Amino acid sequence: MDQIRKAGKPMQTSLRGITNKAAQDKRHRFGNLYGLLNVDYLKWCFWQLIRGV
Repeated sequence: MDQIRKAGKPMQTSLRGITNKAAQDKRHRFGNLYGLLNVDYLKWCFWQLIRGV
């Protein structure tokens, strides 16, 4: 099952790489993802979730 972001703010390149790796290898375990998140991106995610409710 592929998930594709269709509209909105572009995803950070590092997060796109994580998305691609997760799709390719379901057994891969990622380290610290916290450092890739920032306030603006979390706010954008929040509003995307609210719109989907």
